[in-house]
This record gives sequence, structure tokens and C-alpha cells, in this order.
Amino acid sequence: MEYSKSRNLKNRLDSIVVQLTEMIKADIYQNVIVNTVKDWFEGNDSILTLNSRIKRNVDNRWSFIEQKVKSRLVEFEEYSINVLEENISSSKTELDVKEISNSVSQSISVAVGAIGTSVIAMISGGAGTAIIATGPVGLIIGAIVGVFAFFLGKDEIEKGISEYVADKKIPKLVKKTVKGKVSTQLKLNEAKFEQDIYNSLKKHLEPVYEAFSNVK
Repeated sequence: MEYSKSRNLKNRLDSIVVQLTEMIKADIYQNVIVNTVKDWFEGNDSILTLNSRIKRNVDNRWSFIEQKVKSRLVEFEEYSINVLEENISSSKTELDVKEISNSVSQSISVAVGAIGTSVIAMISGGAGTAIIATGPVGLIIGAIVGVFAFFLGKDEIEKGISEYVADKKIPKLVKKTVKGKVSTQLKLNEAKFEQDIYNSLKKHLEPVYEAFSNVK
């Protein structure tokens, strides 16, 4: 196969990664996480309740998103295998091409499951950059701590006010004082979420890129 064919496959996969990143960001971050936070502001539930609700809503939605990711990658898999099989060169036998095709198929199959695990972990707290820990819930805790500081004083805050606040029901009136700040920060954090998703997709699809690198 010509080098340009290999490069074109990589470029096509790059484009798919960007498309999937945008899809996951819009569906999971904007439609699920942000909307869950907005709904939370309308009641007097605790931050721990919000935390559980975000996890539940993301888990419920992810099975649908996972099917869309899988469908898009399987479509690419079929396309790339057709390209590989149609471009057997003198330096690559049919057996060589089949081996590369199998590598692409296996890598995509593994990637689909790994992407789901990685995204859920990132959101729920298992990947070190948890959106819940540092994103929506973290932002809300930080904003509400400022409100409680007025009543409880600096010393109490230093002793662990975040833990104190987390399981307390919070009146809608108190929430209202931090709603604007949290909404603004959620918007600012969207770019980080998008970058984290993009990096995760690239990481788990790296074996596919490597398979194409074996094509000469």
C-alpha cells in the first residue's frame, strides 16, 4: 500500500476522534452533567445527592452513547479493512494485509470497552481527574463554602467545611447566591472536559494508529 493511503486512514481516524469528542461533550457534559446541576439548584437537596444523581444519569446515558461510539468505529473498521485489502502492494502479501486488518479489528474492539470505562471513571472519580471531584460538585462545594464561611468562621472552614456541607440539605435561597458563579465555571470547565475526552480517545485508539504505521 502506498504511504499516502496509510496517512489518509490516520487522518480519517483523526477526524472521527474529533467528531466523537464533540458528541460526547455535547451529550454527557452539556445535556447530562450541566442539566443535572441546573435541576439540583431548583430544590434543597444536598451536594452528595447531586453527586449520586450525576453518576446515575451519566451511567444511564452512557449505554446509548457507547453504542454510537461503537457504531462509528465499526464503520471505520470496515472502511479501513476494505482500503487495506484493495491496496495489496508487491511489498505486502495477502497474509500481511490480513494480519494488519485483524490487528485493526481487535484494537477497535478493545478500544470501545476501554473508552467507556475511562470516561465513566473520569467522571465518577476513578481516573484521577474526576469531573465530579474537580468539576460540578467541586465547584458547588467551593462556592457554597464561601456562603457558610460568613456564618461559621475561618477556623471551621479550615477543619473541613467541605465535608460538613456535603451531606446537608441546602435551601434554594442559599443555592441562588452561588448559581451564577457555578454556571460560569461549568462553562469554563467545558474545554477541559473536551480535552480530557479527546486525550482518552487518542490513547485507547493508539494501537489502531500503530497498525496503520505497519503499512508500507
